[in-house]
Amino acid sequence: MSRVDEIRGIVRLEGRGITAKVTDVGTLYTTYQTFADGVGYSDAAYELGSGNYKADEFDERVDEVFTVLAKGLHGSQPGVIIYVIESADGNRFLVGADGLEIIENNIAPKSLELRGQAEELLAELRRQAYAEGYEQAKKDAEKELLYKPTESIAP
Repeated sequence: MSRVDEIRGIVRLEGRGITAKVTDVGTLYTTYQTFADGVGYSDAAYELGSGNYKADEFDERVDEVFTVLAKGLHGSQPGVIIYVIESADGNRFLVGADGLEIIENNIAPKSLELRGQAEELLAELRRQAYAEGYEQAKKDAEKELLYKPTESIAP
C-alpha cells in the first residue's frame, strides 16, 4: 500500500462556494507532499529541500479568506482533517481544520429554490396546454355535431 492510499476521507469541494478564513497560521502543513498528491493538488505543499517559502508566505495571511478545494483525513494522525485552500492569487496551502473558520455559502439552497420555481413553471405550462387542448377538443366536437349529415329515414 502506498502512502497516498493511506489518506482516507478525501472530499473534493471545488465549486461548492465554500470558503475559509485563516485563524491560525501555525496549522499549515508545508511538507505533507503525500497528502497534497493524494487530493490532487501537489502544489499545495513543497518538496523537502526546496525552501520554506510556503510558511513564509502563509504567515502574512491571517484573517484572509480562501476558497476551499478539498479536504481529507491526515494519514497518520487520527481525527485530524486537512483542507486544501486557494488564495485569490492562486496560491494553494494545506491547513489543519483547527486553523480555519469554514464558511458555508449555501449555494445549494438557491439552486434547489430555482429548481422548484422551474418545476412550478413547467406544471403551469402543462396545465395551460391541457386546458387549451380540452377547449379545442370541445369546439371540434361541437362542430362535428353541427355539421354531421343527418341520416334520413327511408319510408
